[in-house]
Amino acid sequence: MTGRHRGDLPGRRTRPFALTGGHVQSSSSTRITMNSLVAAAVPEDAVGALPDEWRAVLAICHGAPARTVIVTELAARLHMFVTPLTVMLGELLGQGLITHQPAVSGADATNIRLLYRVRDGLARKL
Repeated sequence: MTGRHRGDLPGRRTRPFALTGGHVQSSSSTRITMNSLVAAAVPEDAVGALPDEWRAVLAICHGAPARTVIVTELAARLHMFVTPLTVMLGELLGQGLITHQPAVSGADATNIRLLYRVRDGLARKL
């Protein structure tokens, strides 16, 4: 994503602080991290009047195979830094436009059965 708004000159990008409305933290009490999973909570046809960046996030979520995307993948696909993206995602969460699944906790991250299931699932997809 180029971060351009309609009418901007080619090659100009929206600054990260402008994407977040100057906020450095989201107004949502939920902490979204780079390992969090997000999914669109609204149908594709309900995003018409939203800012371009918000619509881009929702479009990526709608287009994902599991309809869920990790924050780092969103950042890469949108060509955005993770920190302003997490603030923006907090705003989307606060508006009820996305749902959020926190990253796996320490106990679950070392659960060998879970890791085997992930491995097997990836093997089936490849």
